Amino acid sequence: MDFVILGNSLVRHLSIPNVEVTAISGLNWEKAVHYLMRHRERFAQKYVFIVVGPLRFTSMHQSRREVAFSSNNNSTVHQIFAPFYNELSFLNIFPIICPLFPMNFKTYNGNTCQAPICQGFYEEWNKILRGHIVVENRHIYRFNCKYENNTPHLHTLIYHRRKHHYVFRENLLSDGLHVTEEVLTHWKSEFQRVIGLIRSRLMKAAQETQ
Repeated sequence: MDFVILGNSLVRHLSIPNVEVTAISGLNWEKAVHYLMRHRERFAQKYVFIVVGPLRFTSMHQSRREVAFSSNNNSTVHQIFAPFYNELSFLNIFPIICPLFPMNFKTYNGNTCQAPICQGFYEEWNKILRGHIVVENRHIYRFNCKYENNTPHLHTLIYHRRKHHYVFRENLLSDGLHVTEEVLTHWKSEFQRVIGLIRSRLMKAAQETQ
């Protein structure tokens, strides 16, 4: 079995030996699952890590390039991926959903948006997004566990629980959204850890059938 990382611009500068990395601008979960279905033959016999980060809960106004929080993404990870999972697994395509992390709307839009009109909502969106991500990450771990897949802990450097609250280390985002080299190094380690666990499990299963 081979391994692929399918993501958006967050993975554009990620490089891992013997792992294919495909970066598609603006990729979210809905686009990812349809991309997998359209390119089934390409992804056959592969585990596919899906990395979308905070784009799970955002939308972009194309003309002014302003990123906003989107409350339209009400479907859960189970509702988005489960209807396709049996067909994908029949072809030995195994999606592994990676945990999410927050962004800072004010910082990112301040760097990229020429004429923002939603500045008054940025701080509220930051707070709402963080709450959504805590809940969504729980669903992600349950989803991967249901299909007996390990989860790479991509979010833990950026967003983690400390005692009774969550800490957001925004300094690990270079522009309010994209991660720094320190995070990419952590991601590389996490992907390699999970790949090692999967390979060990497959090897053990093969030995038991002999």
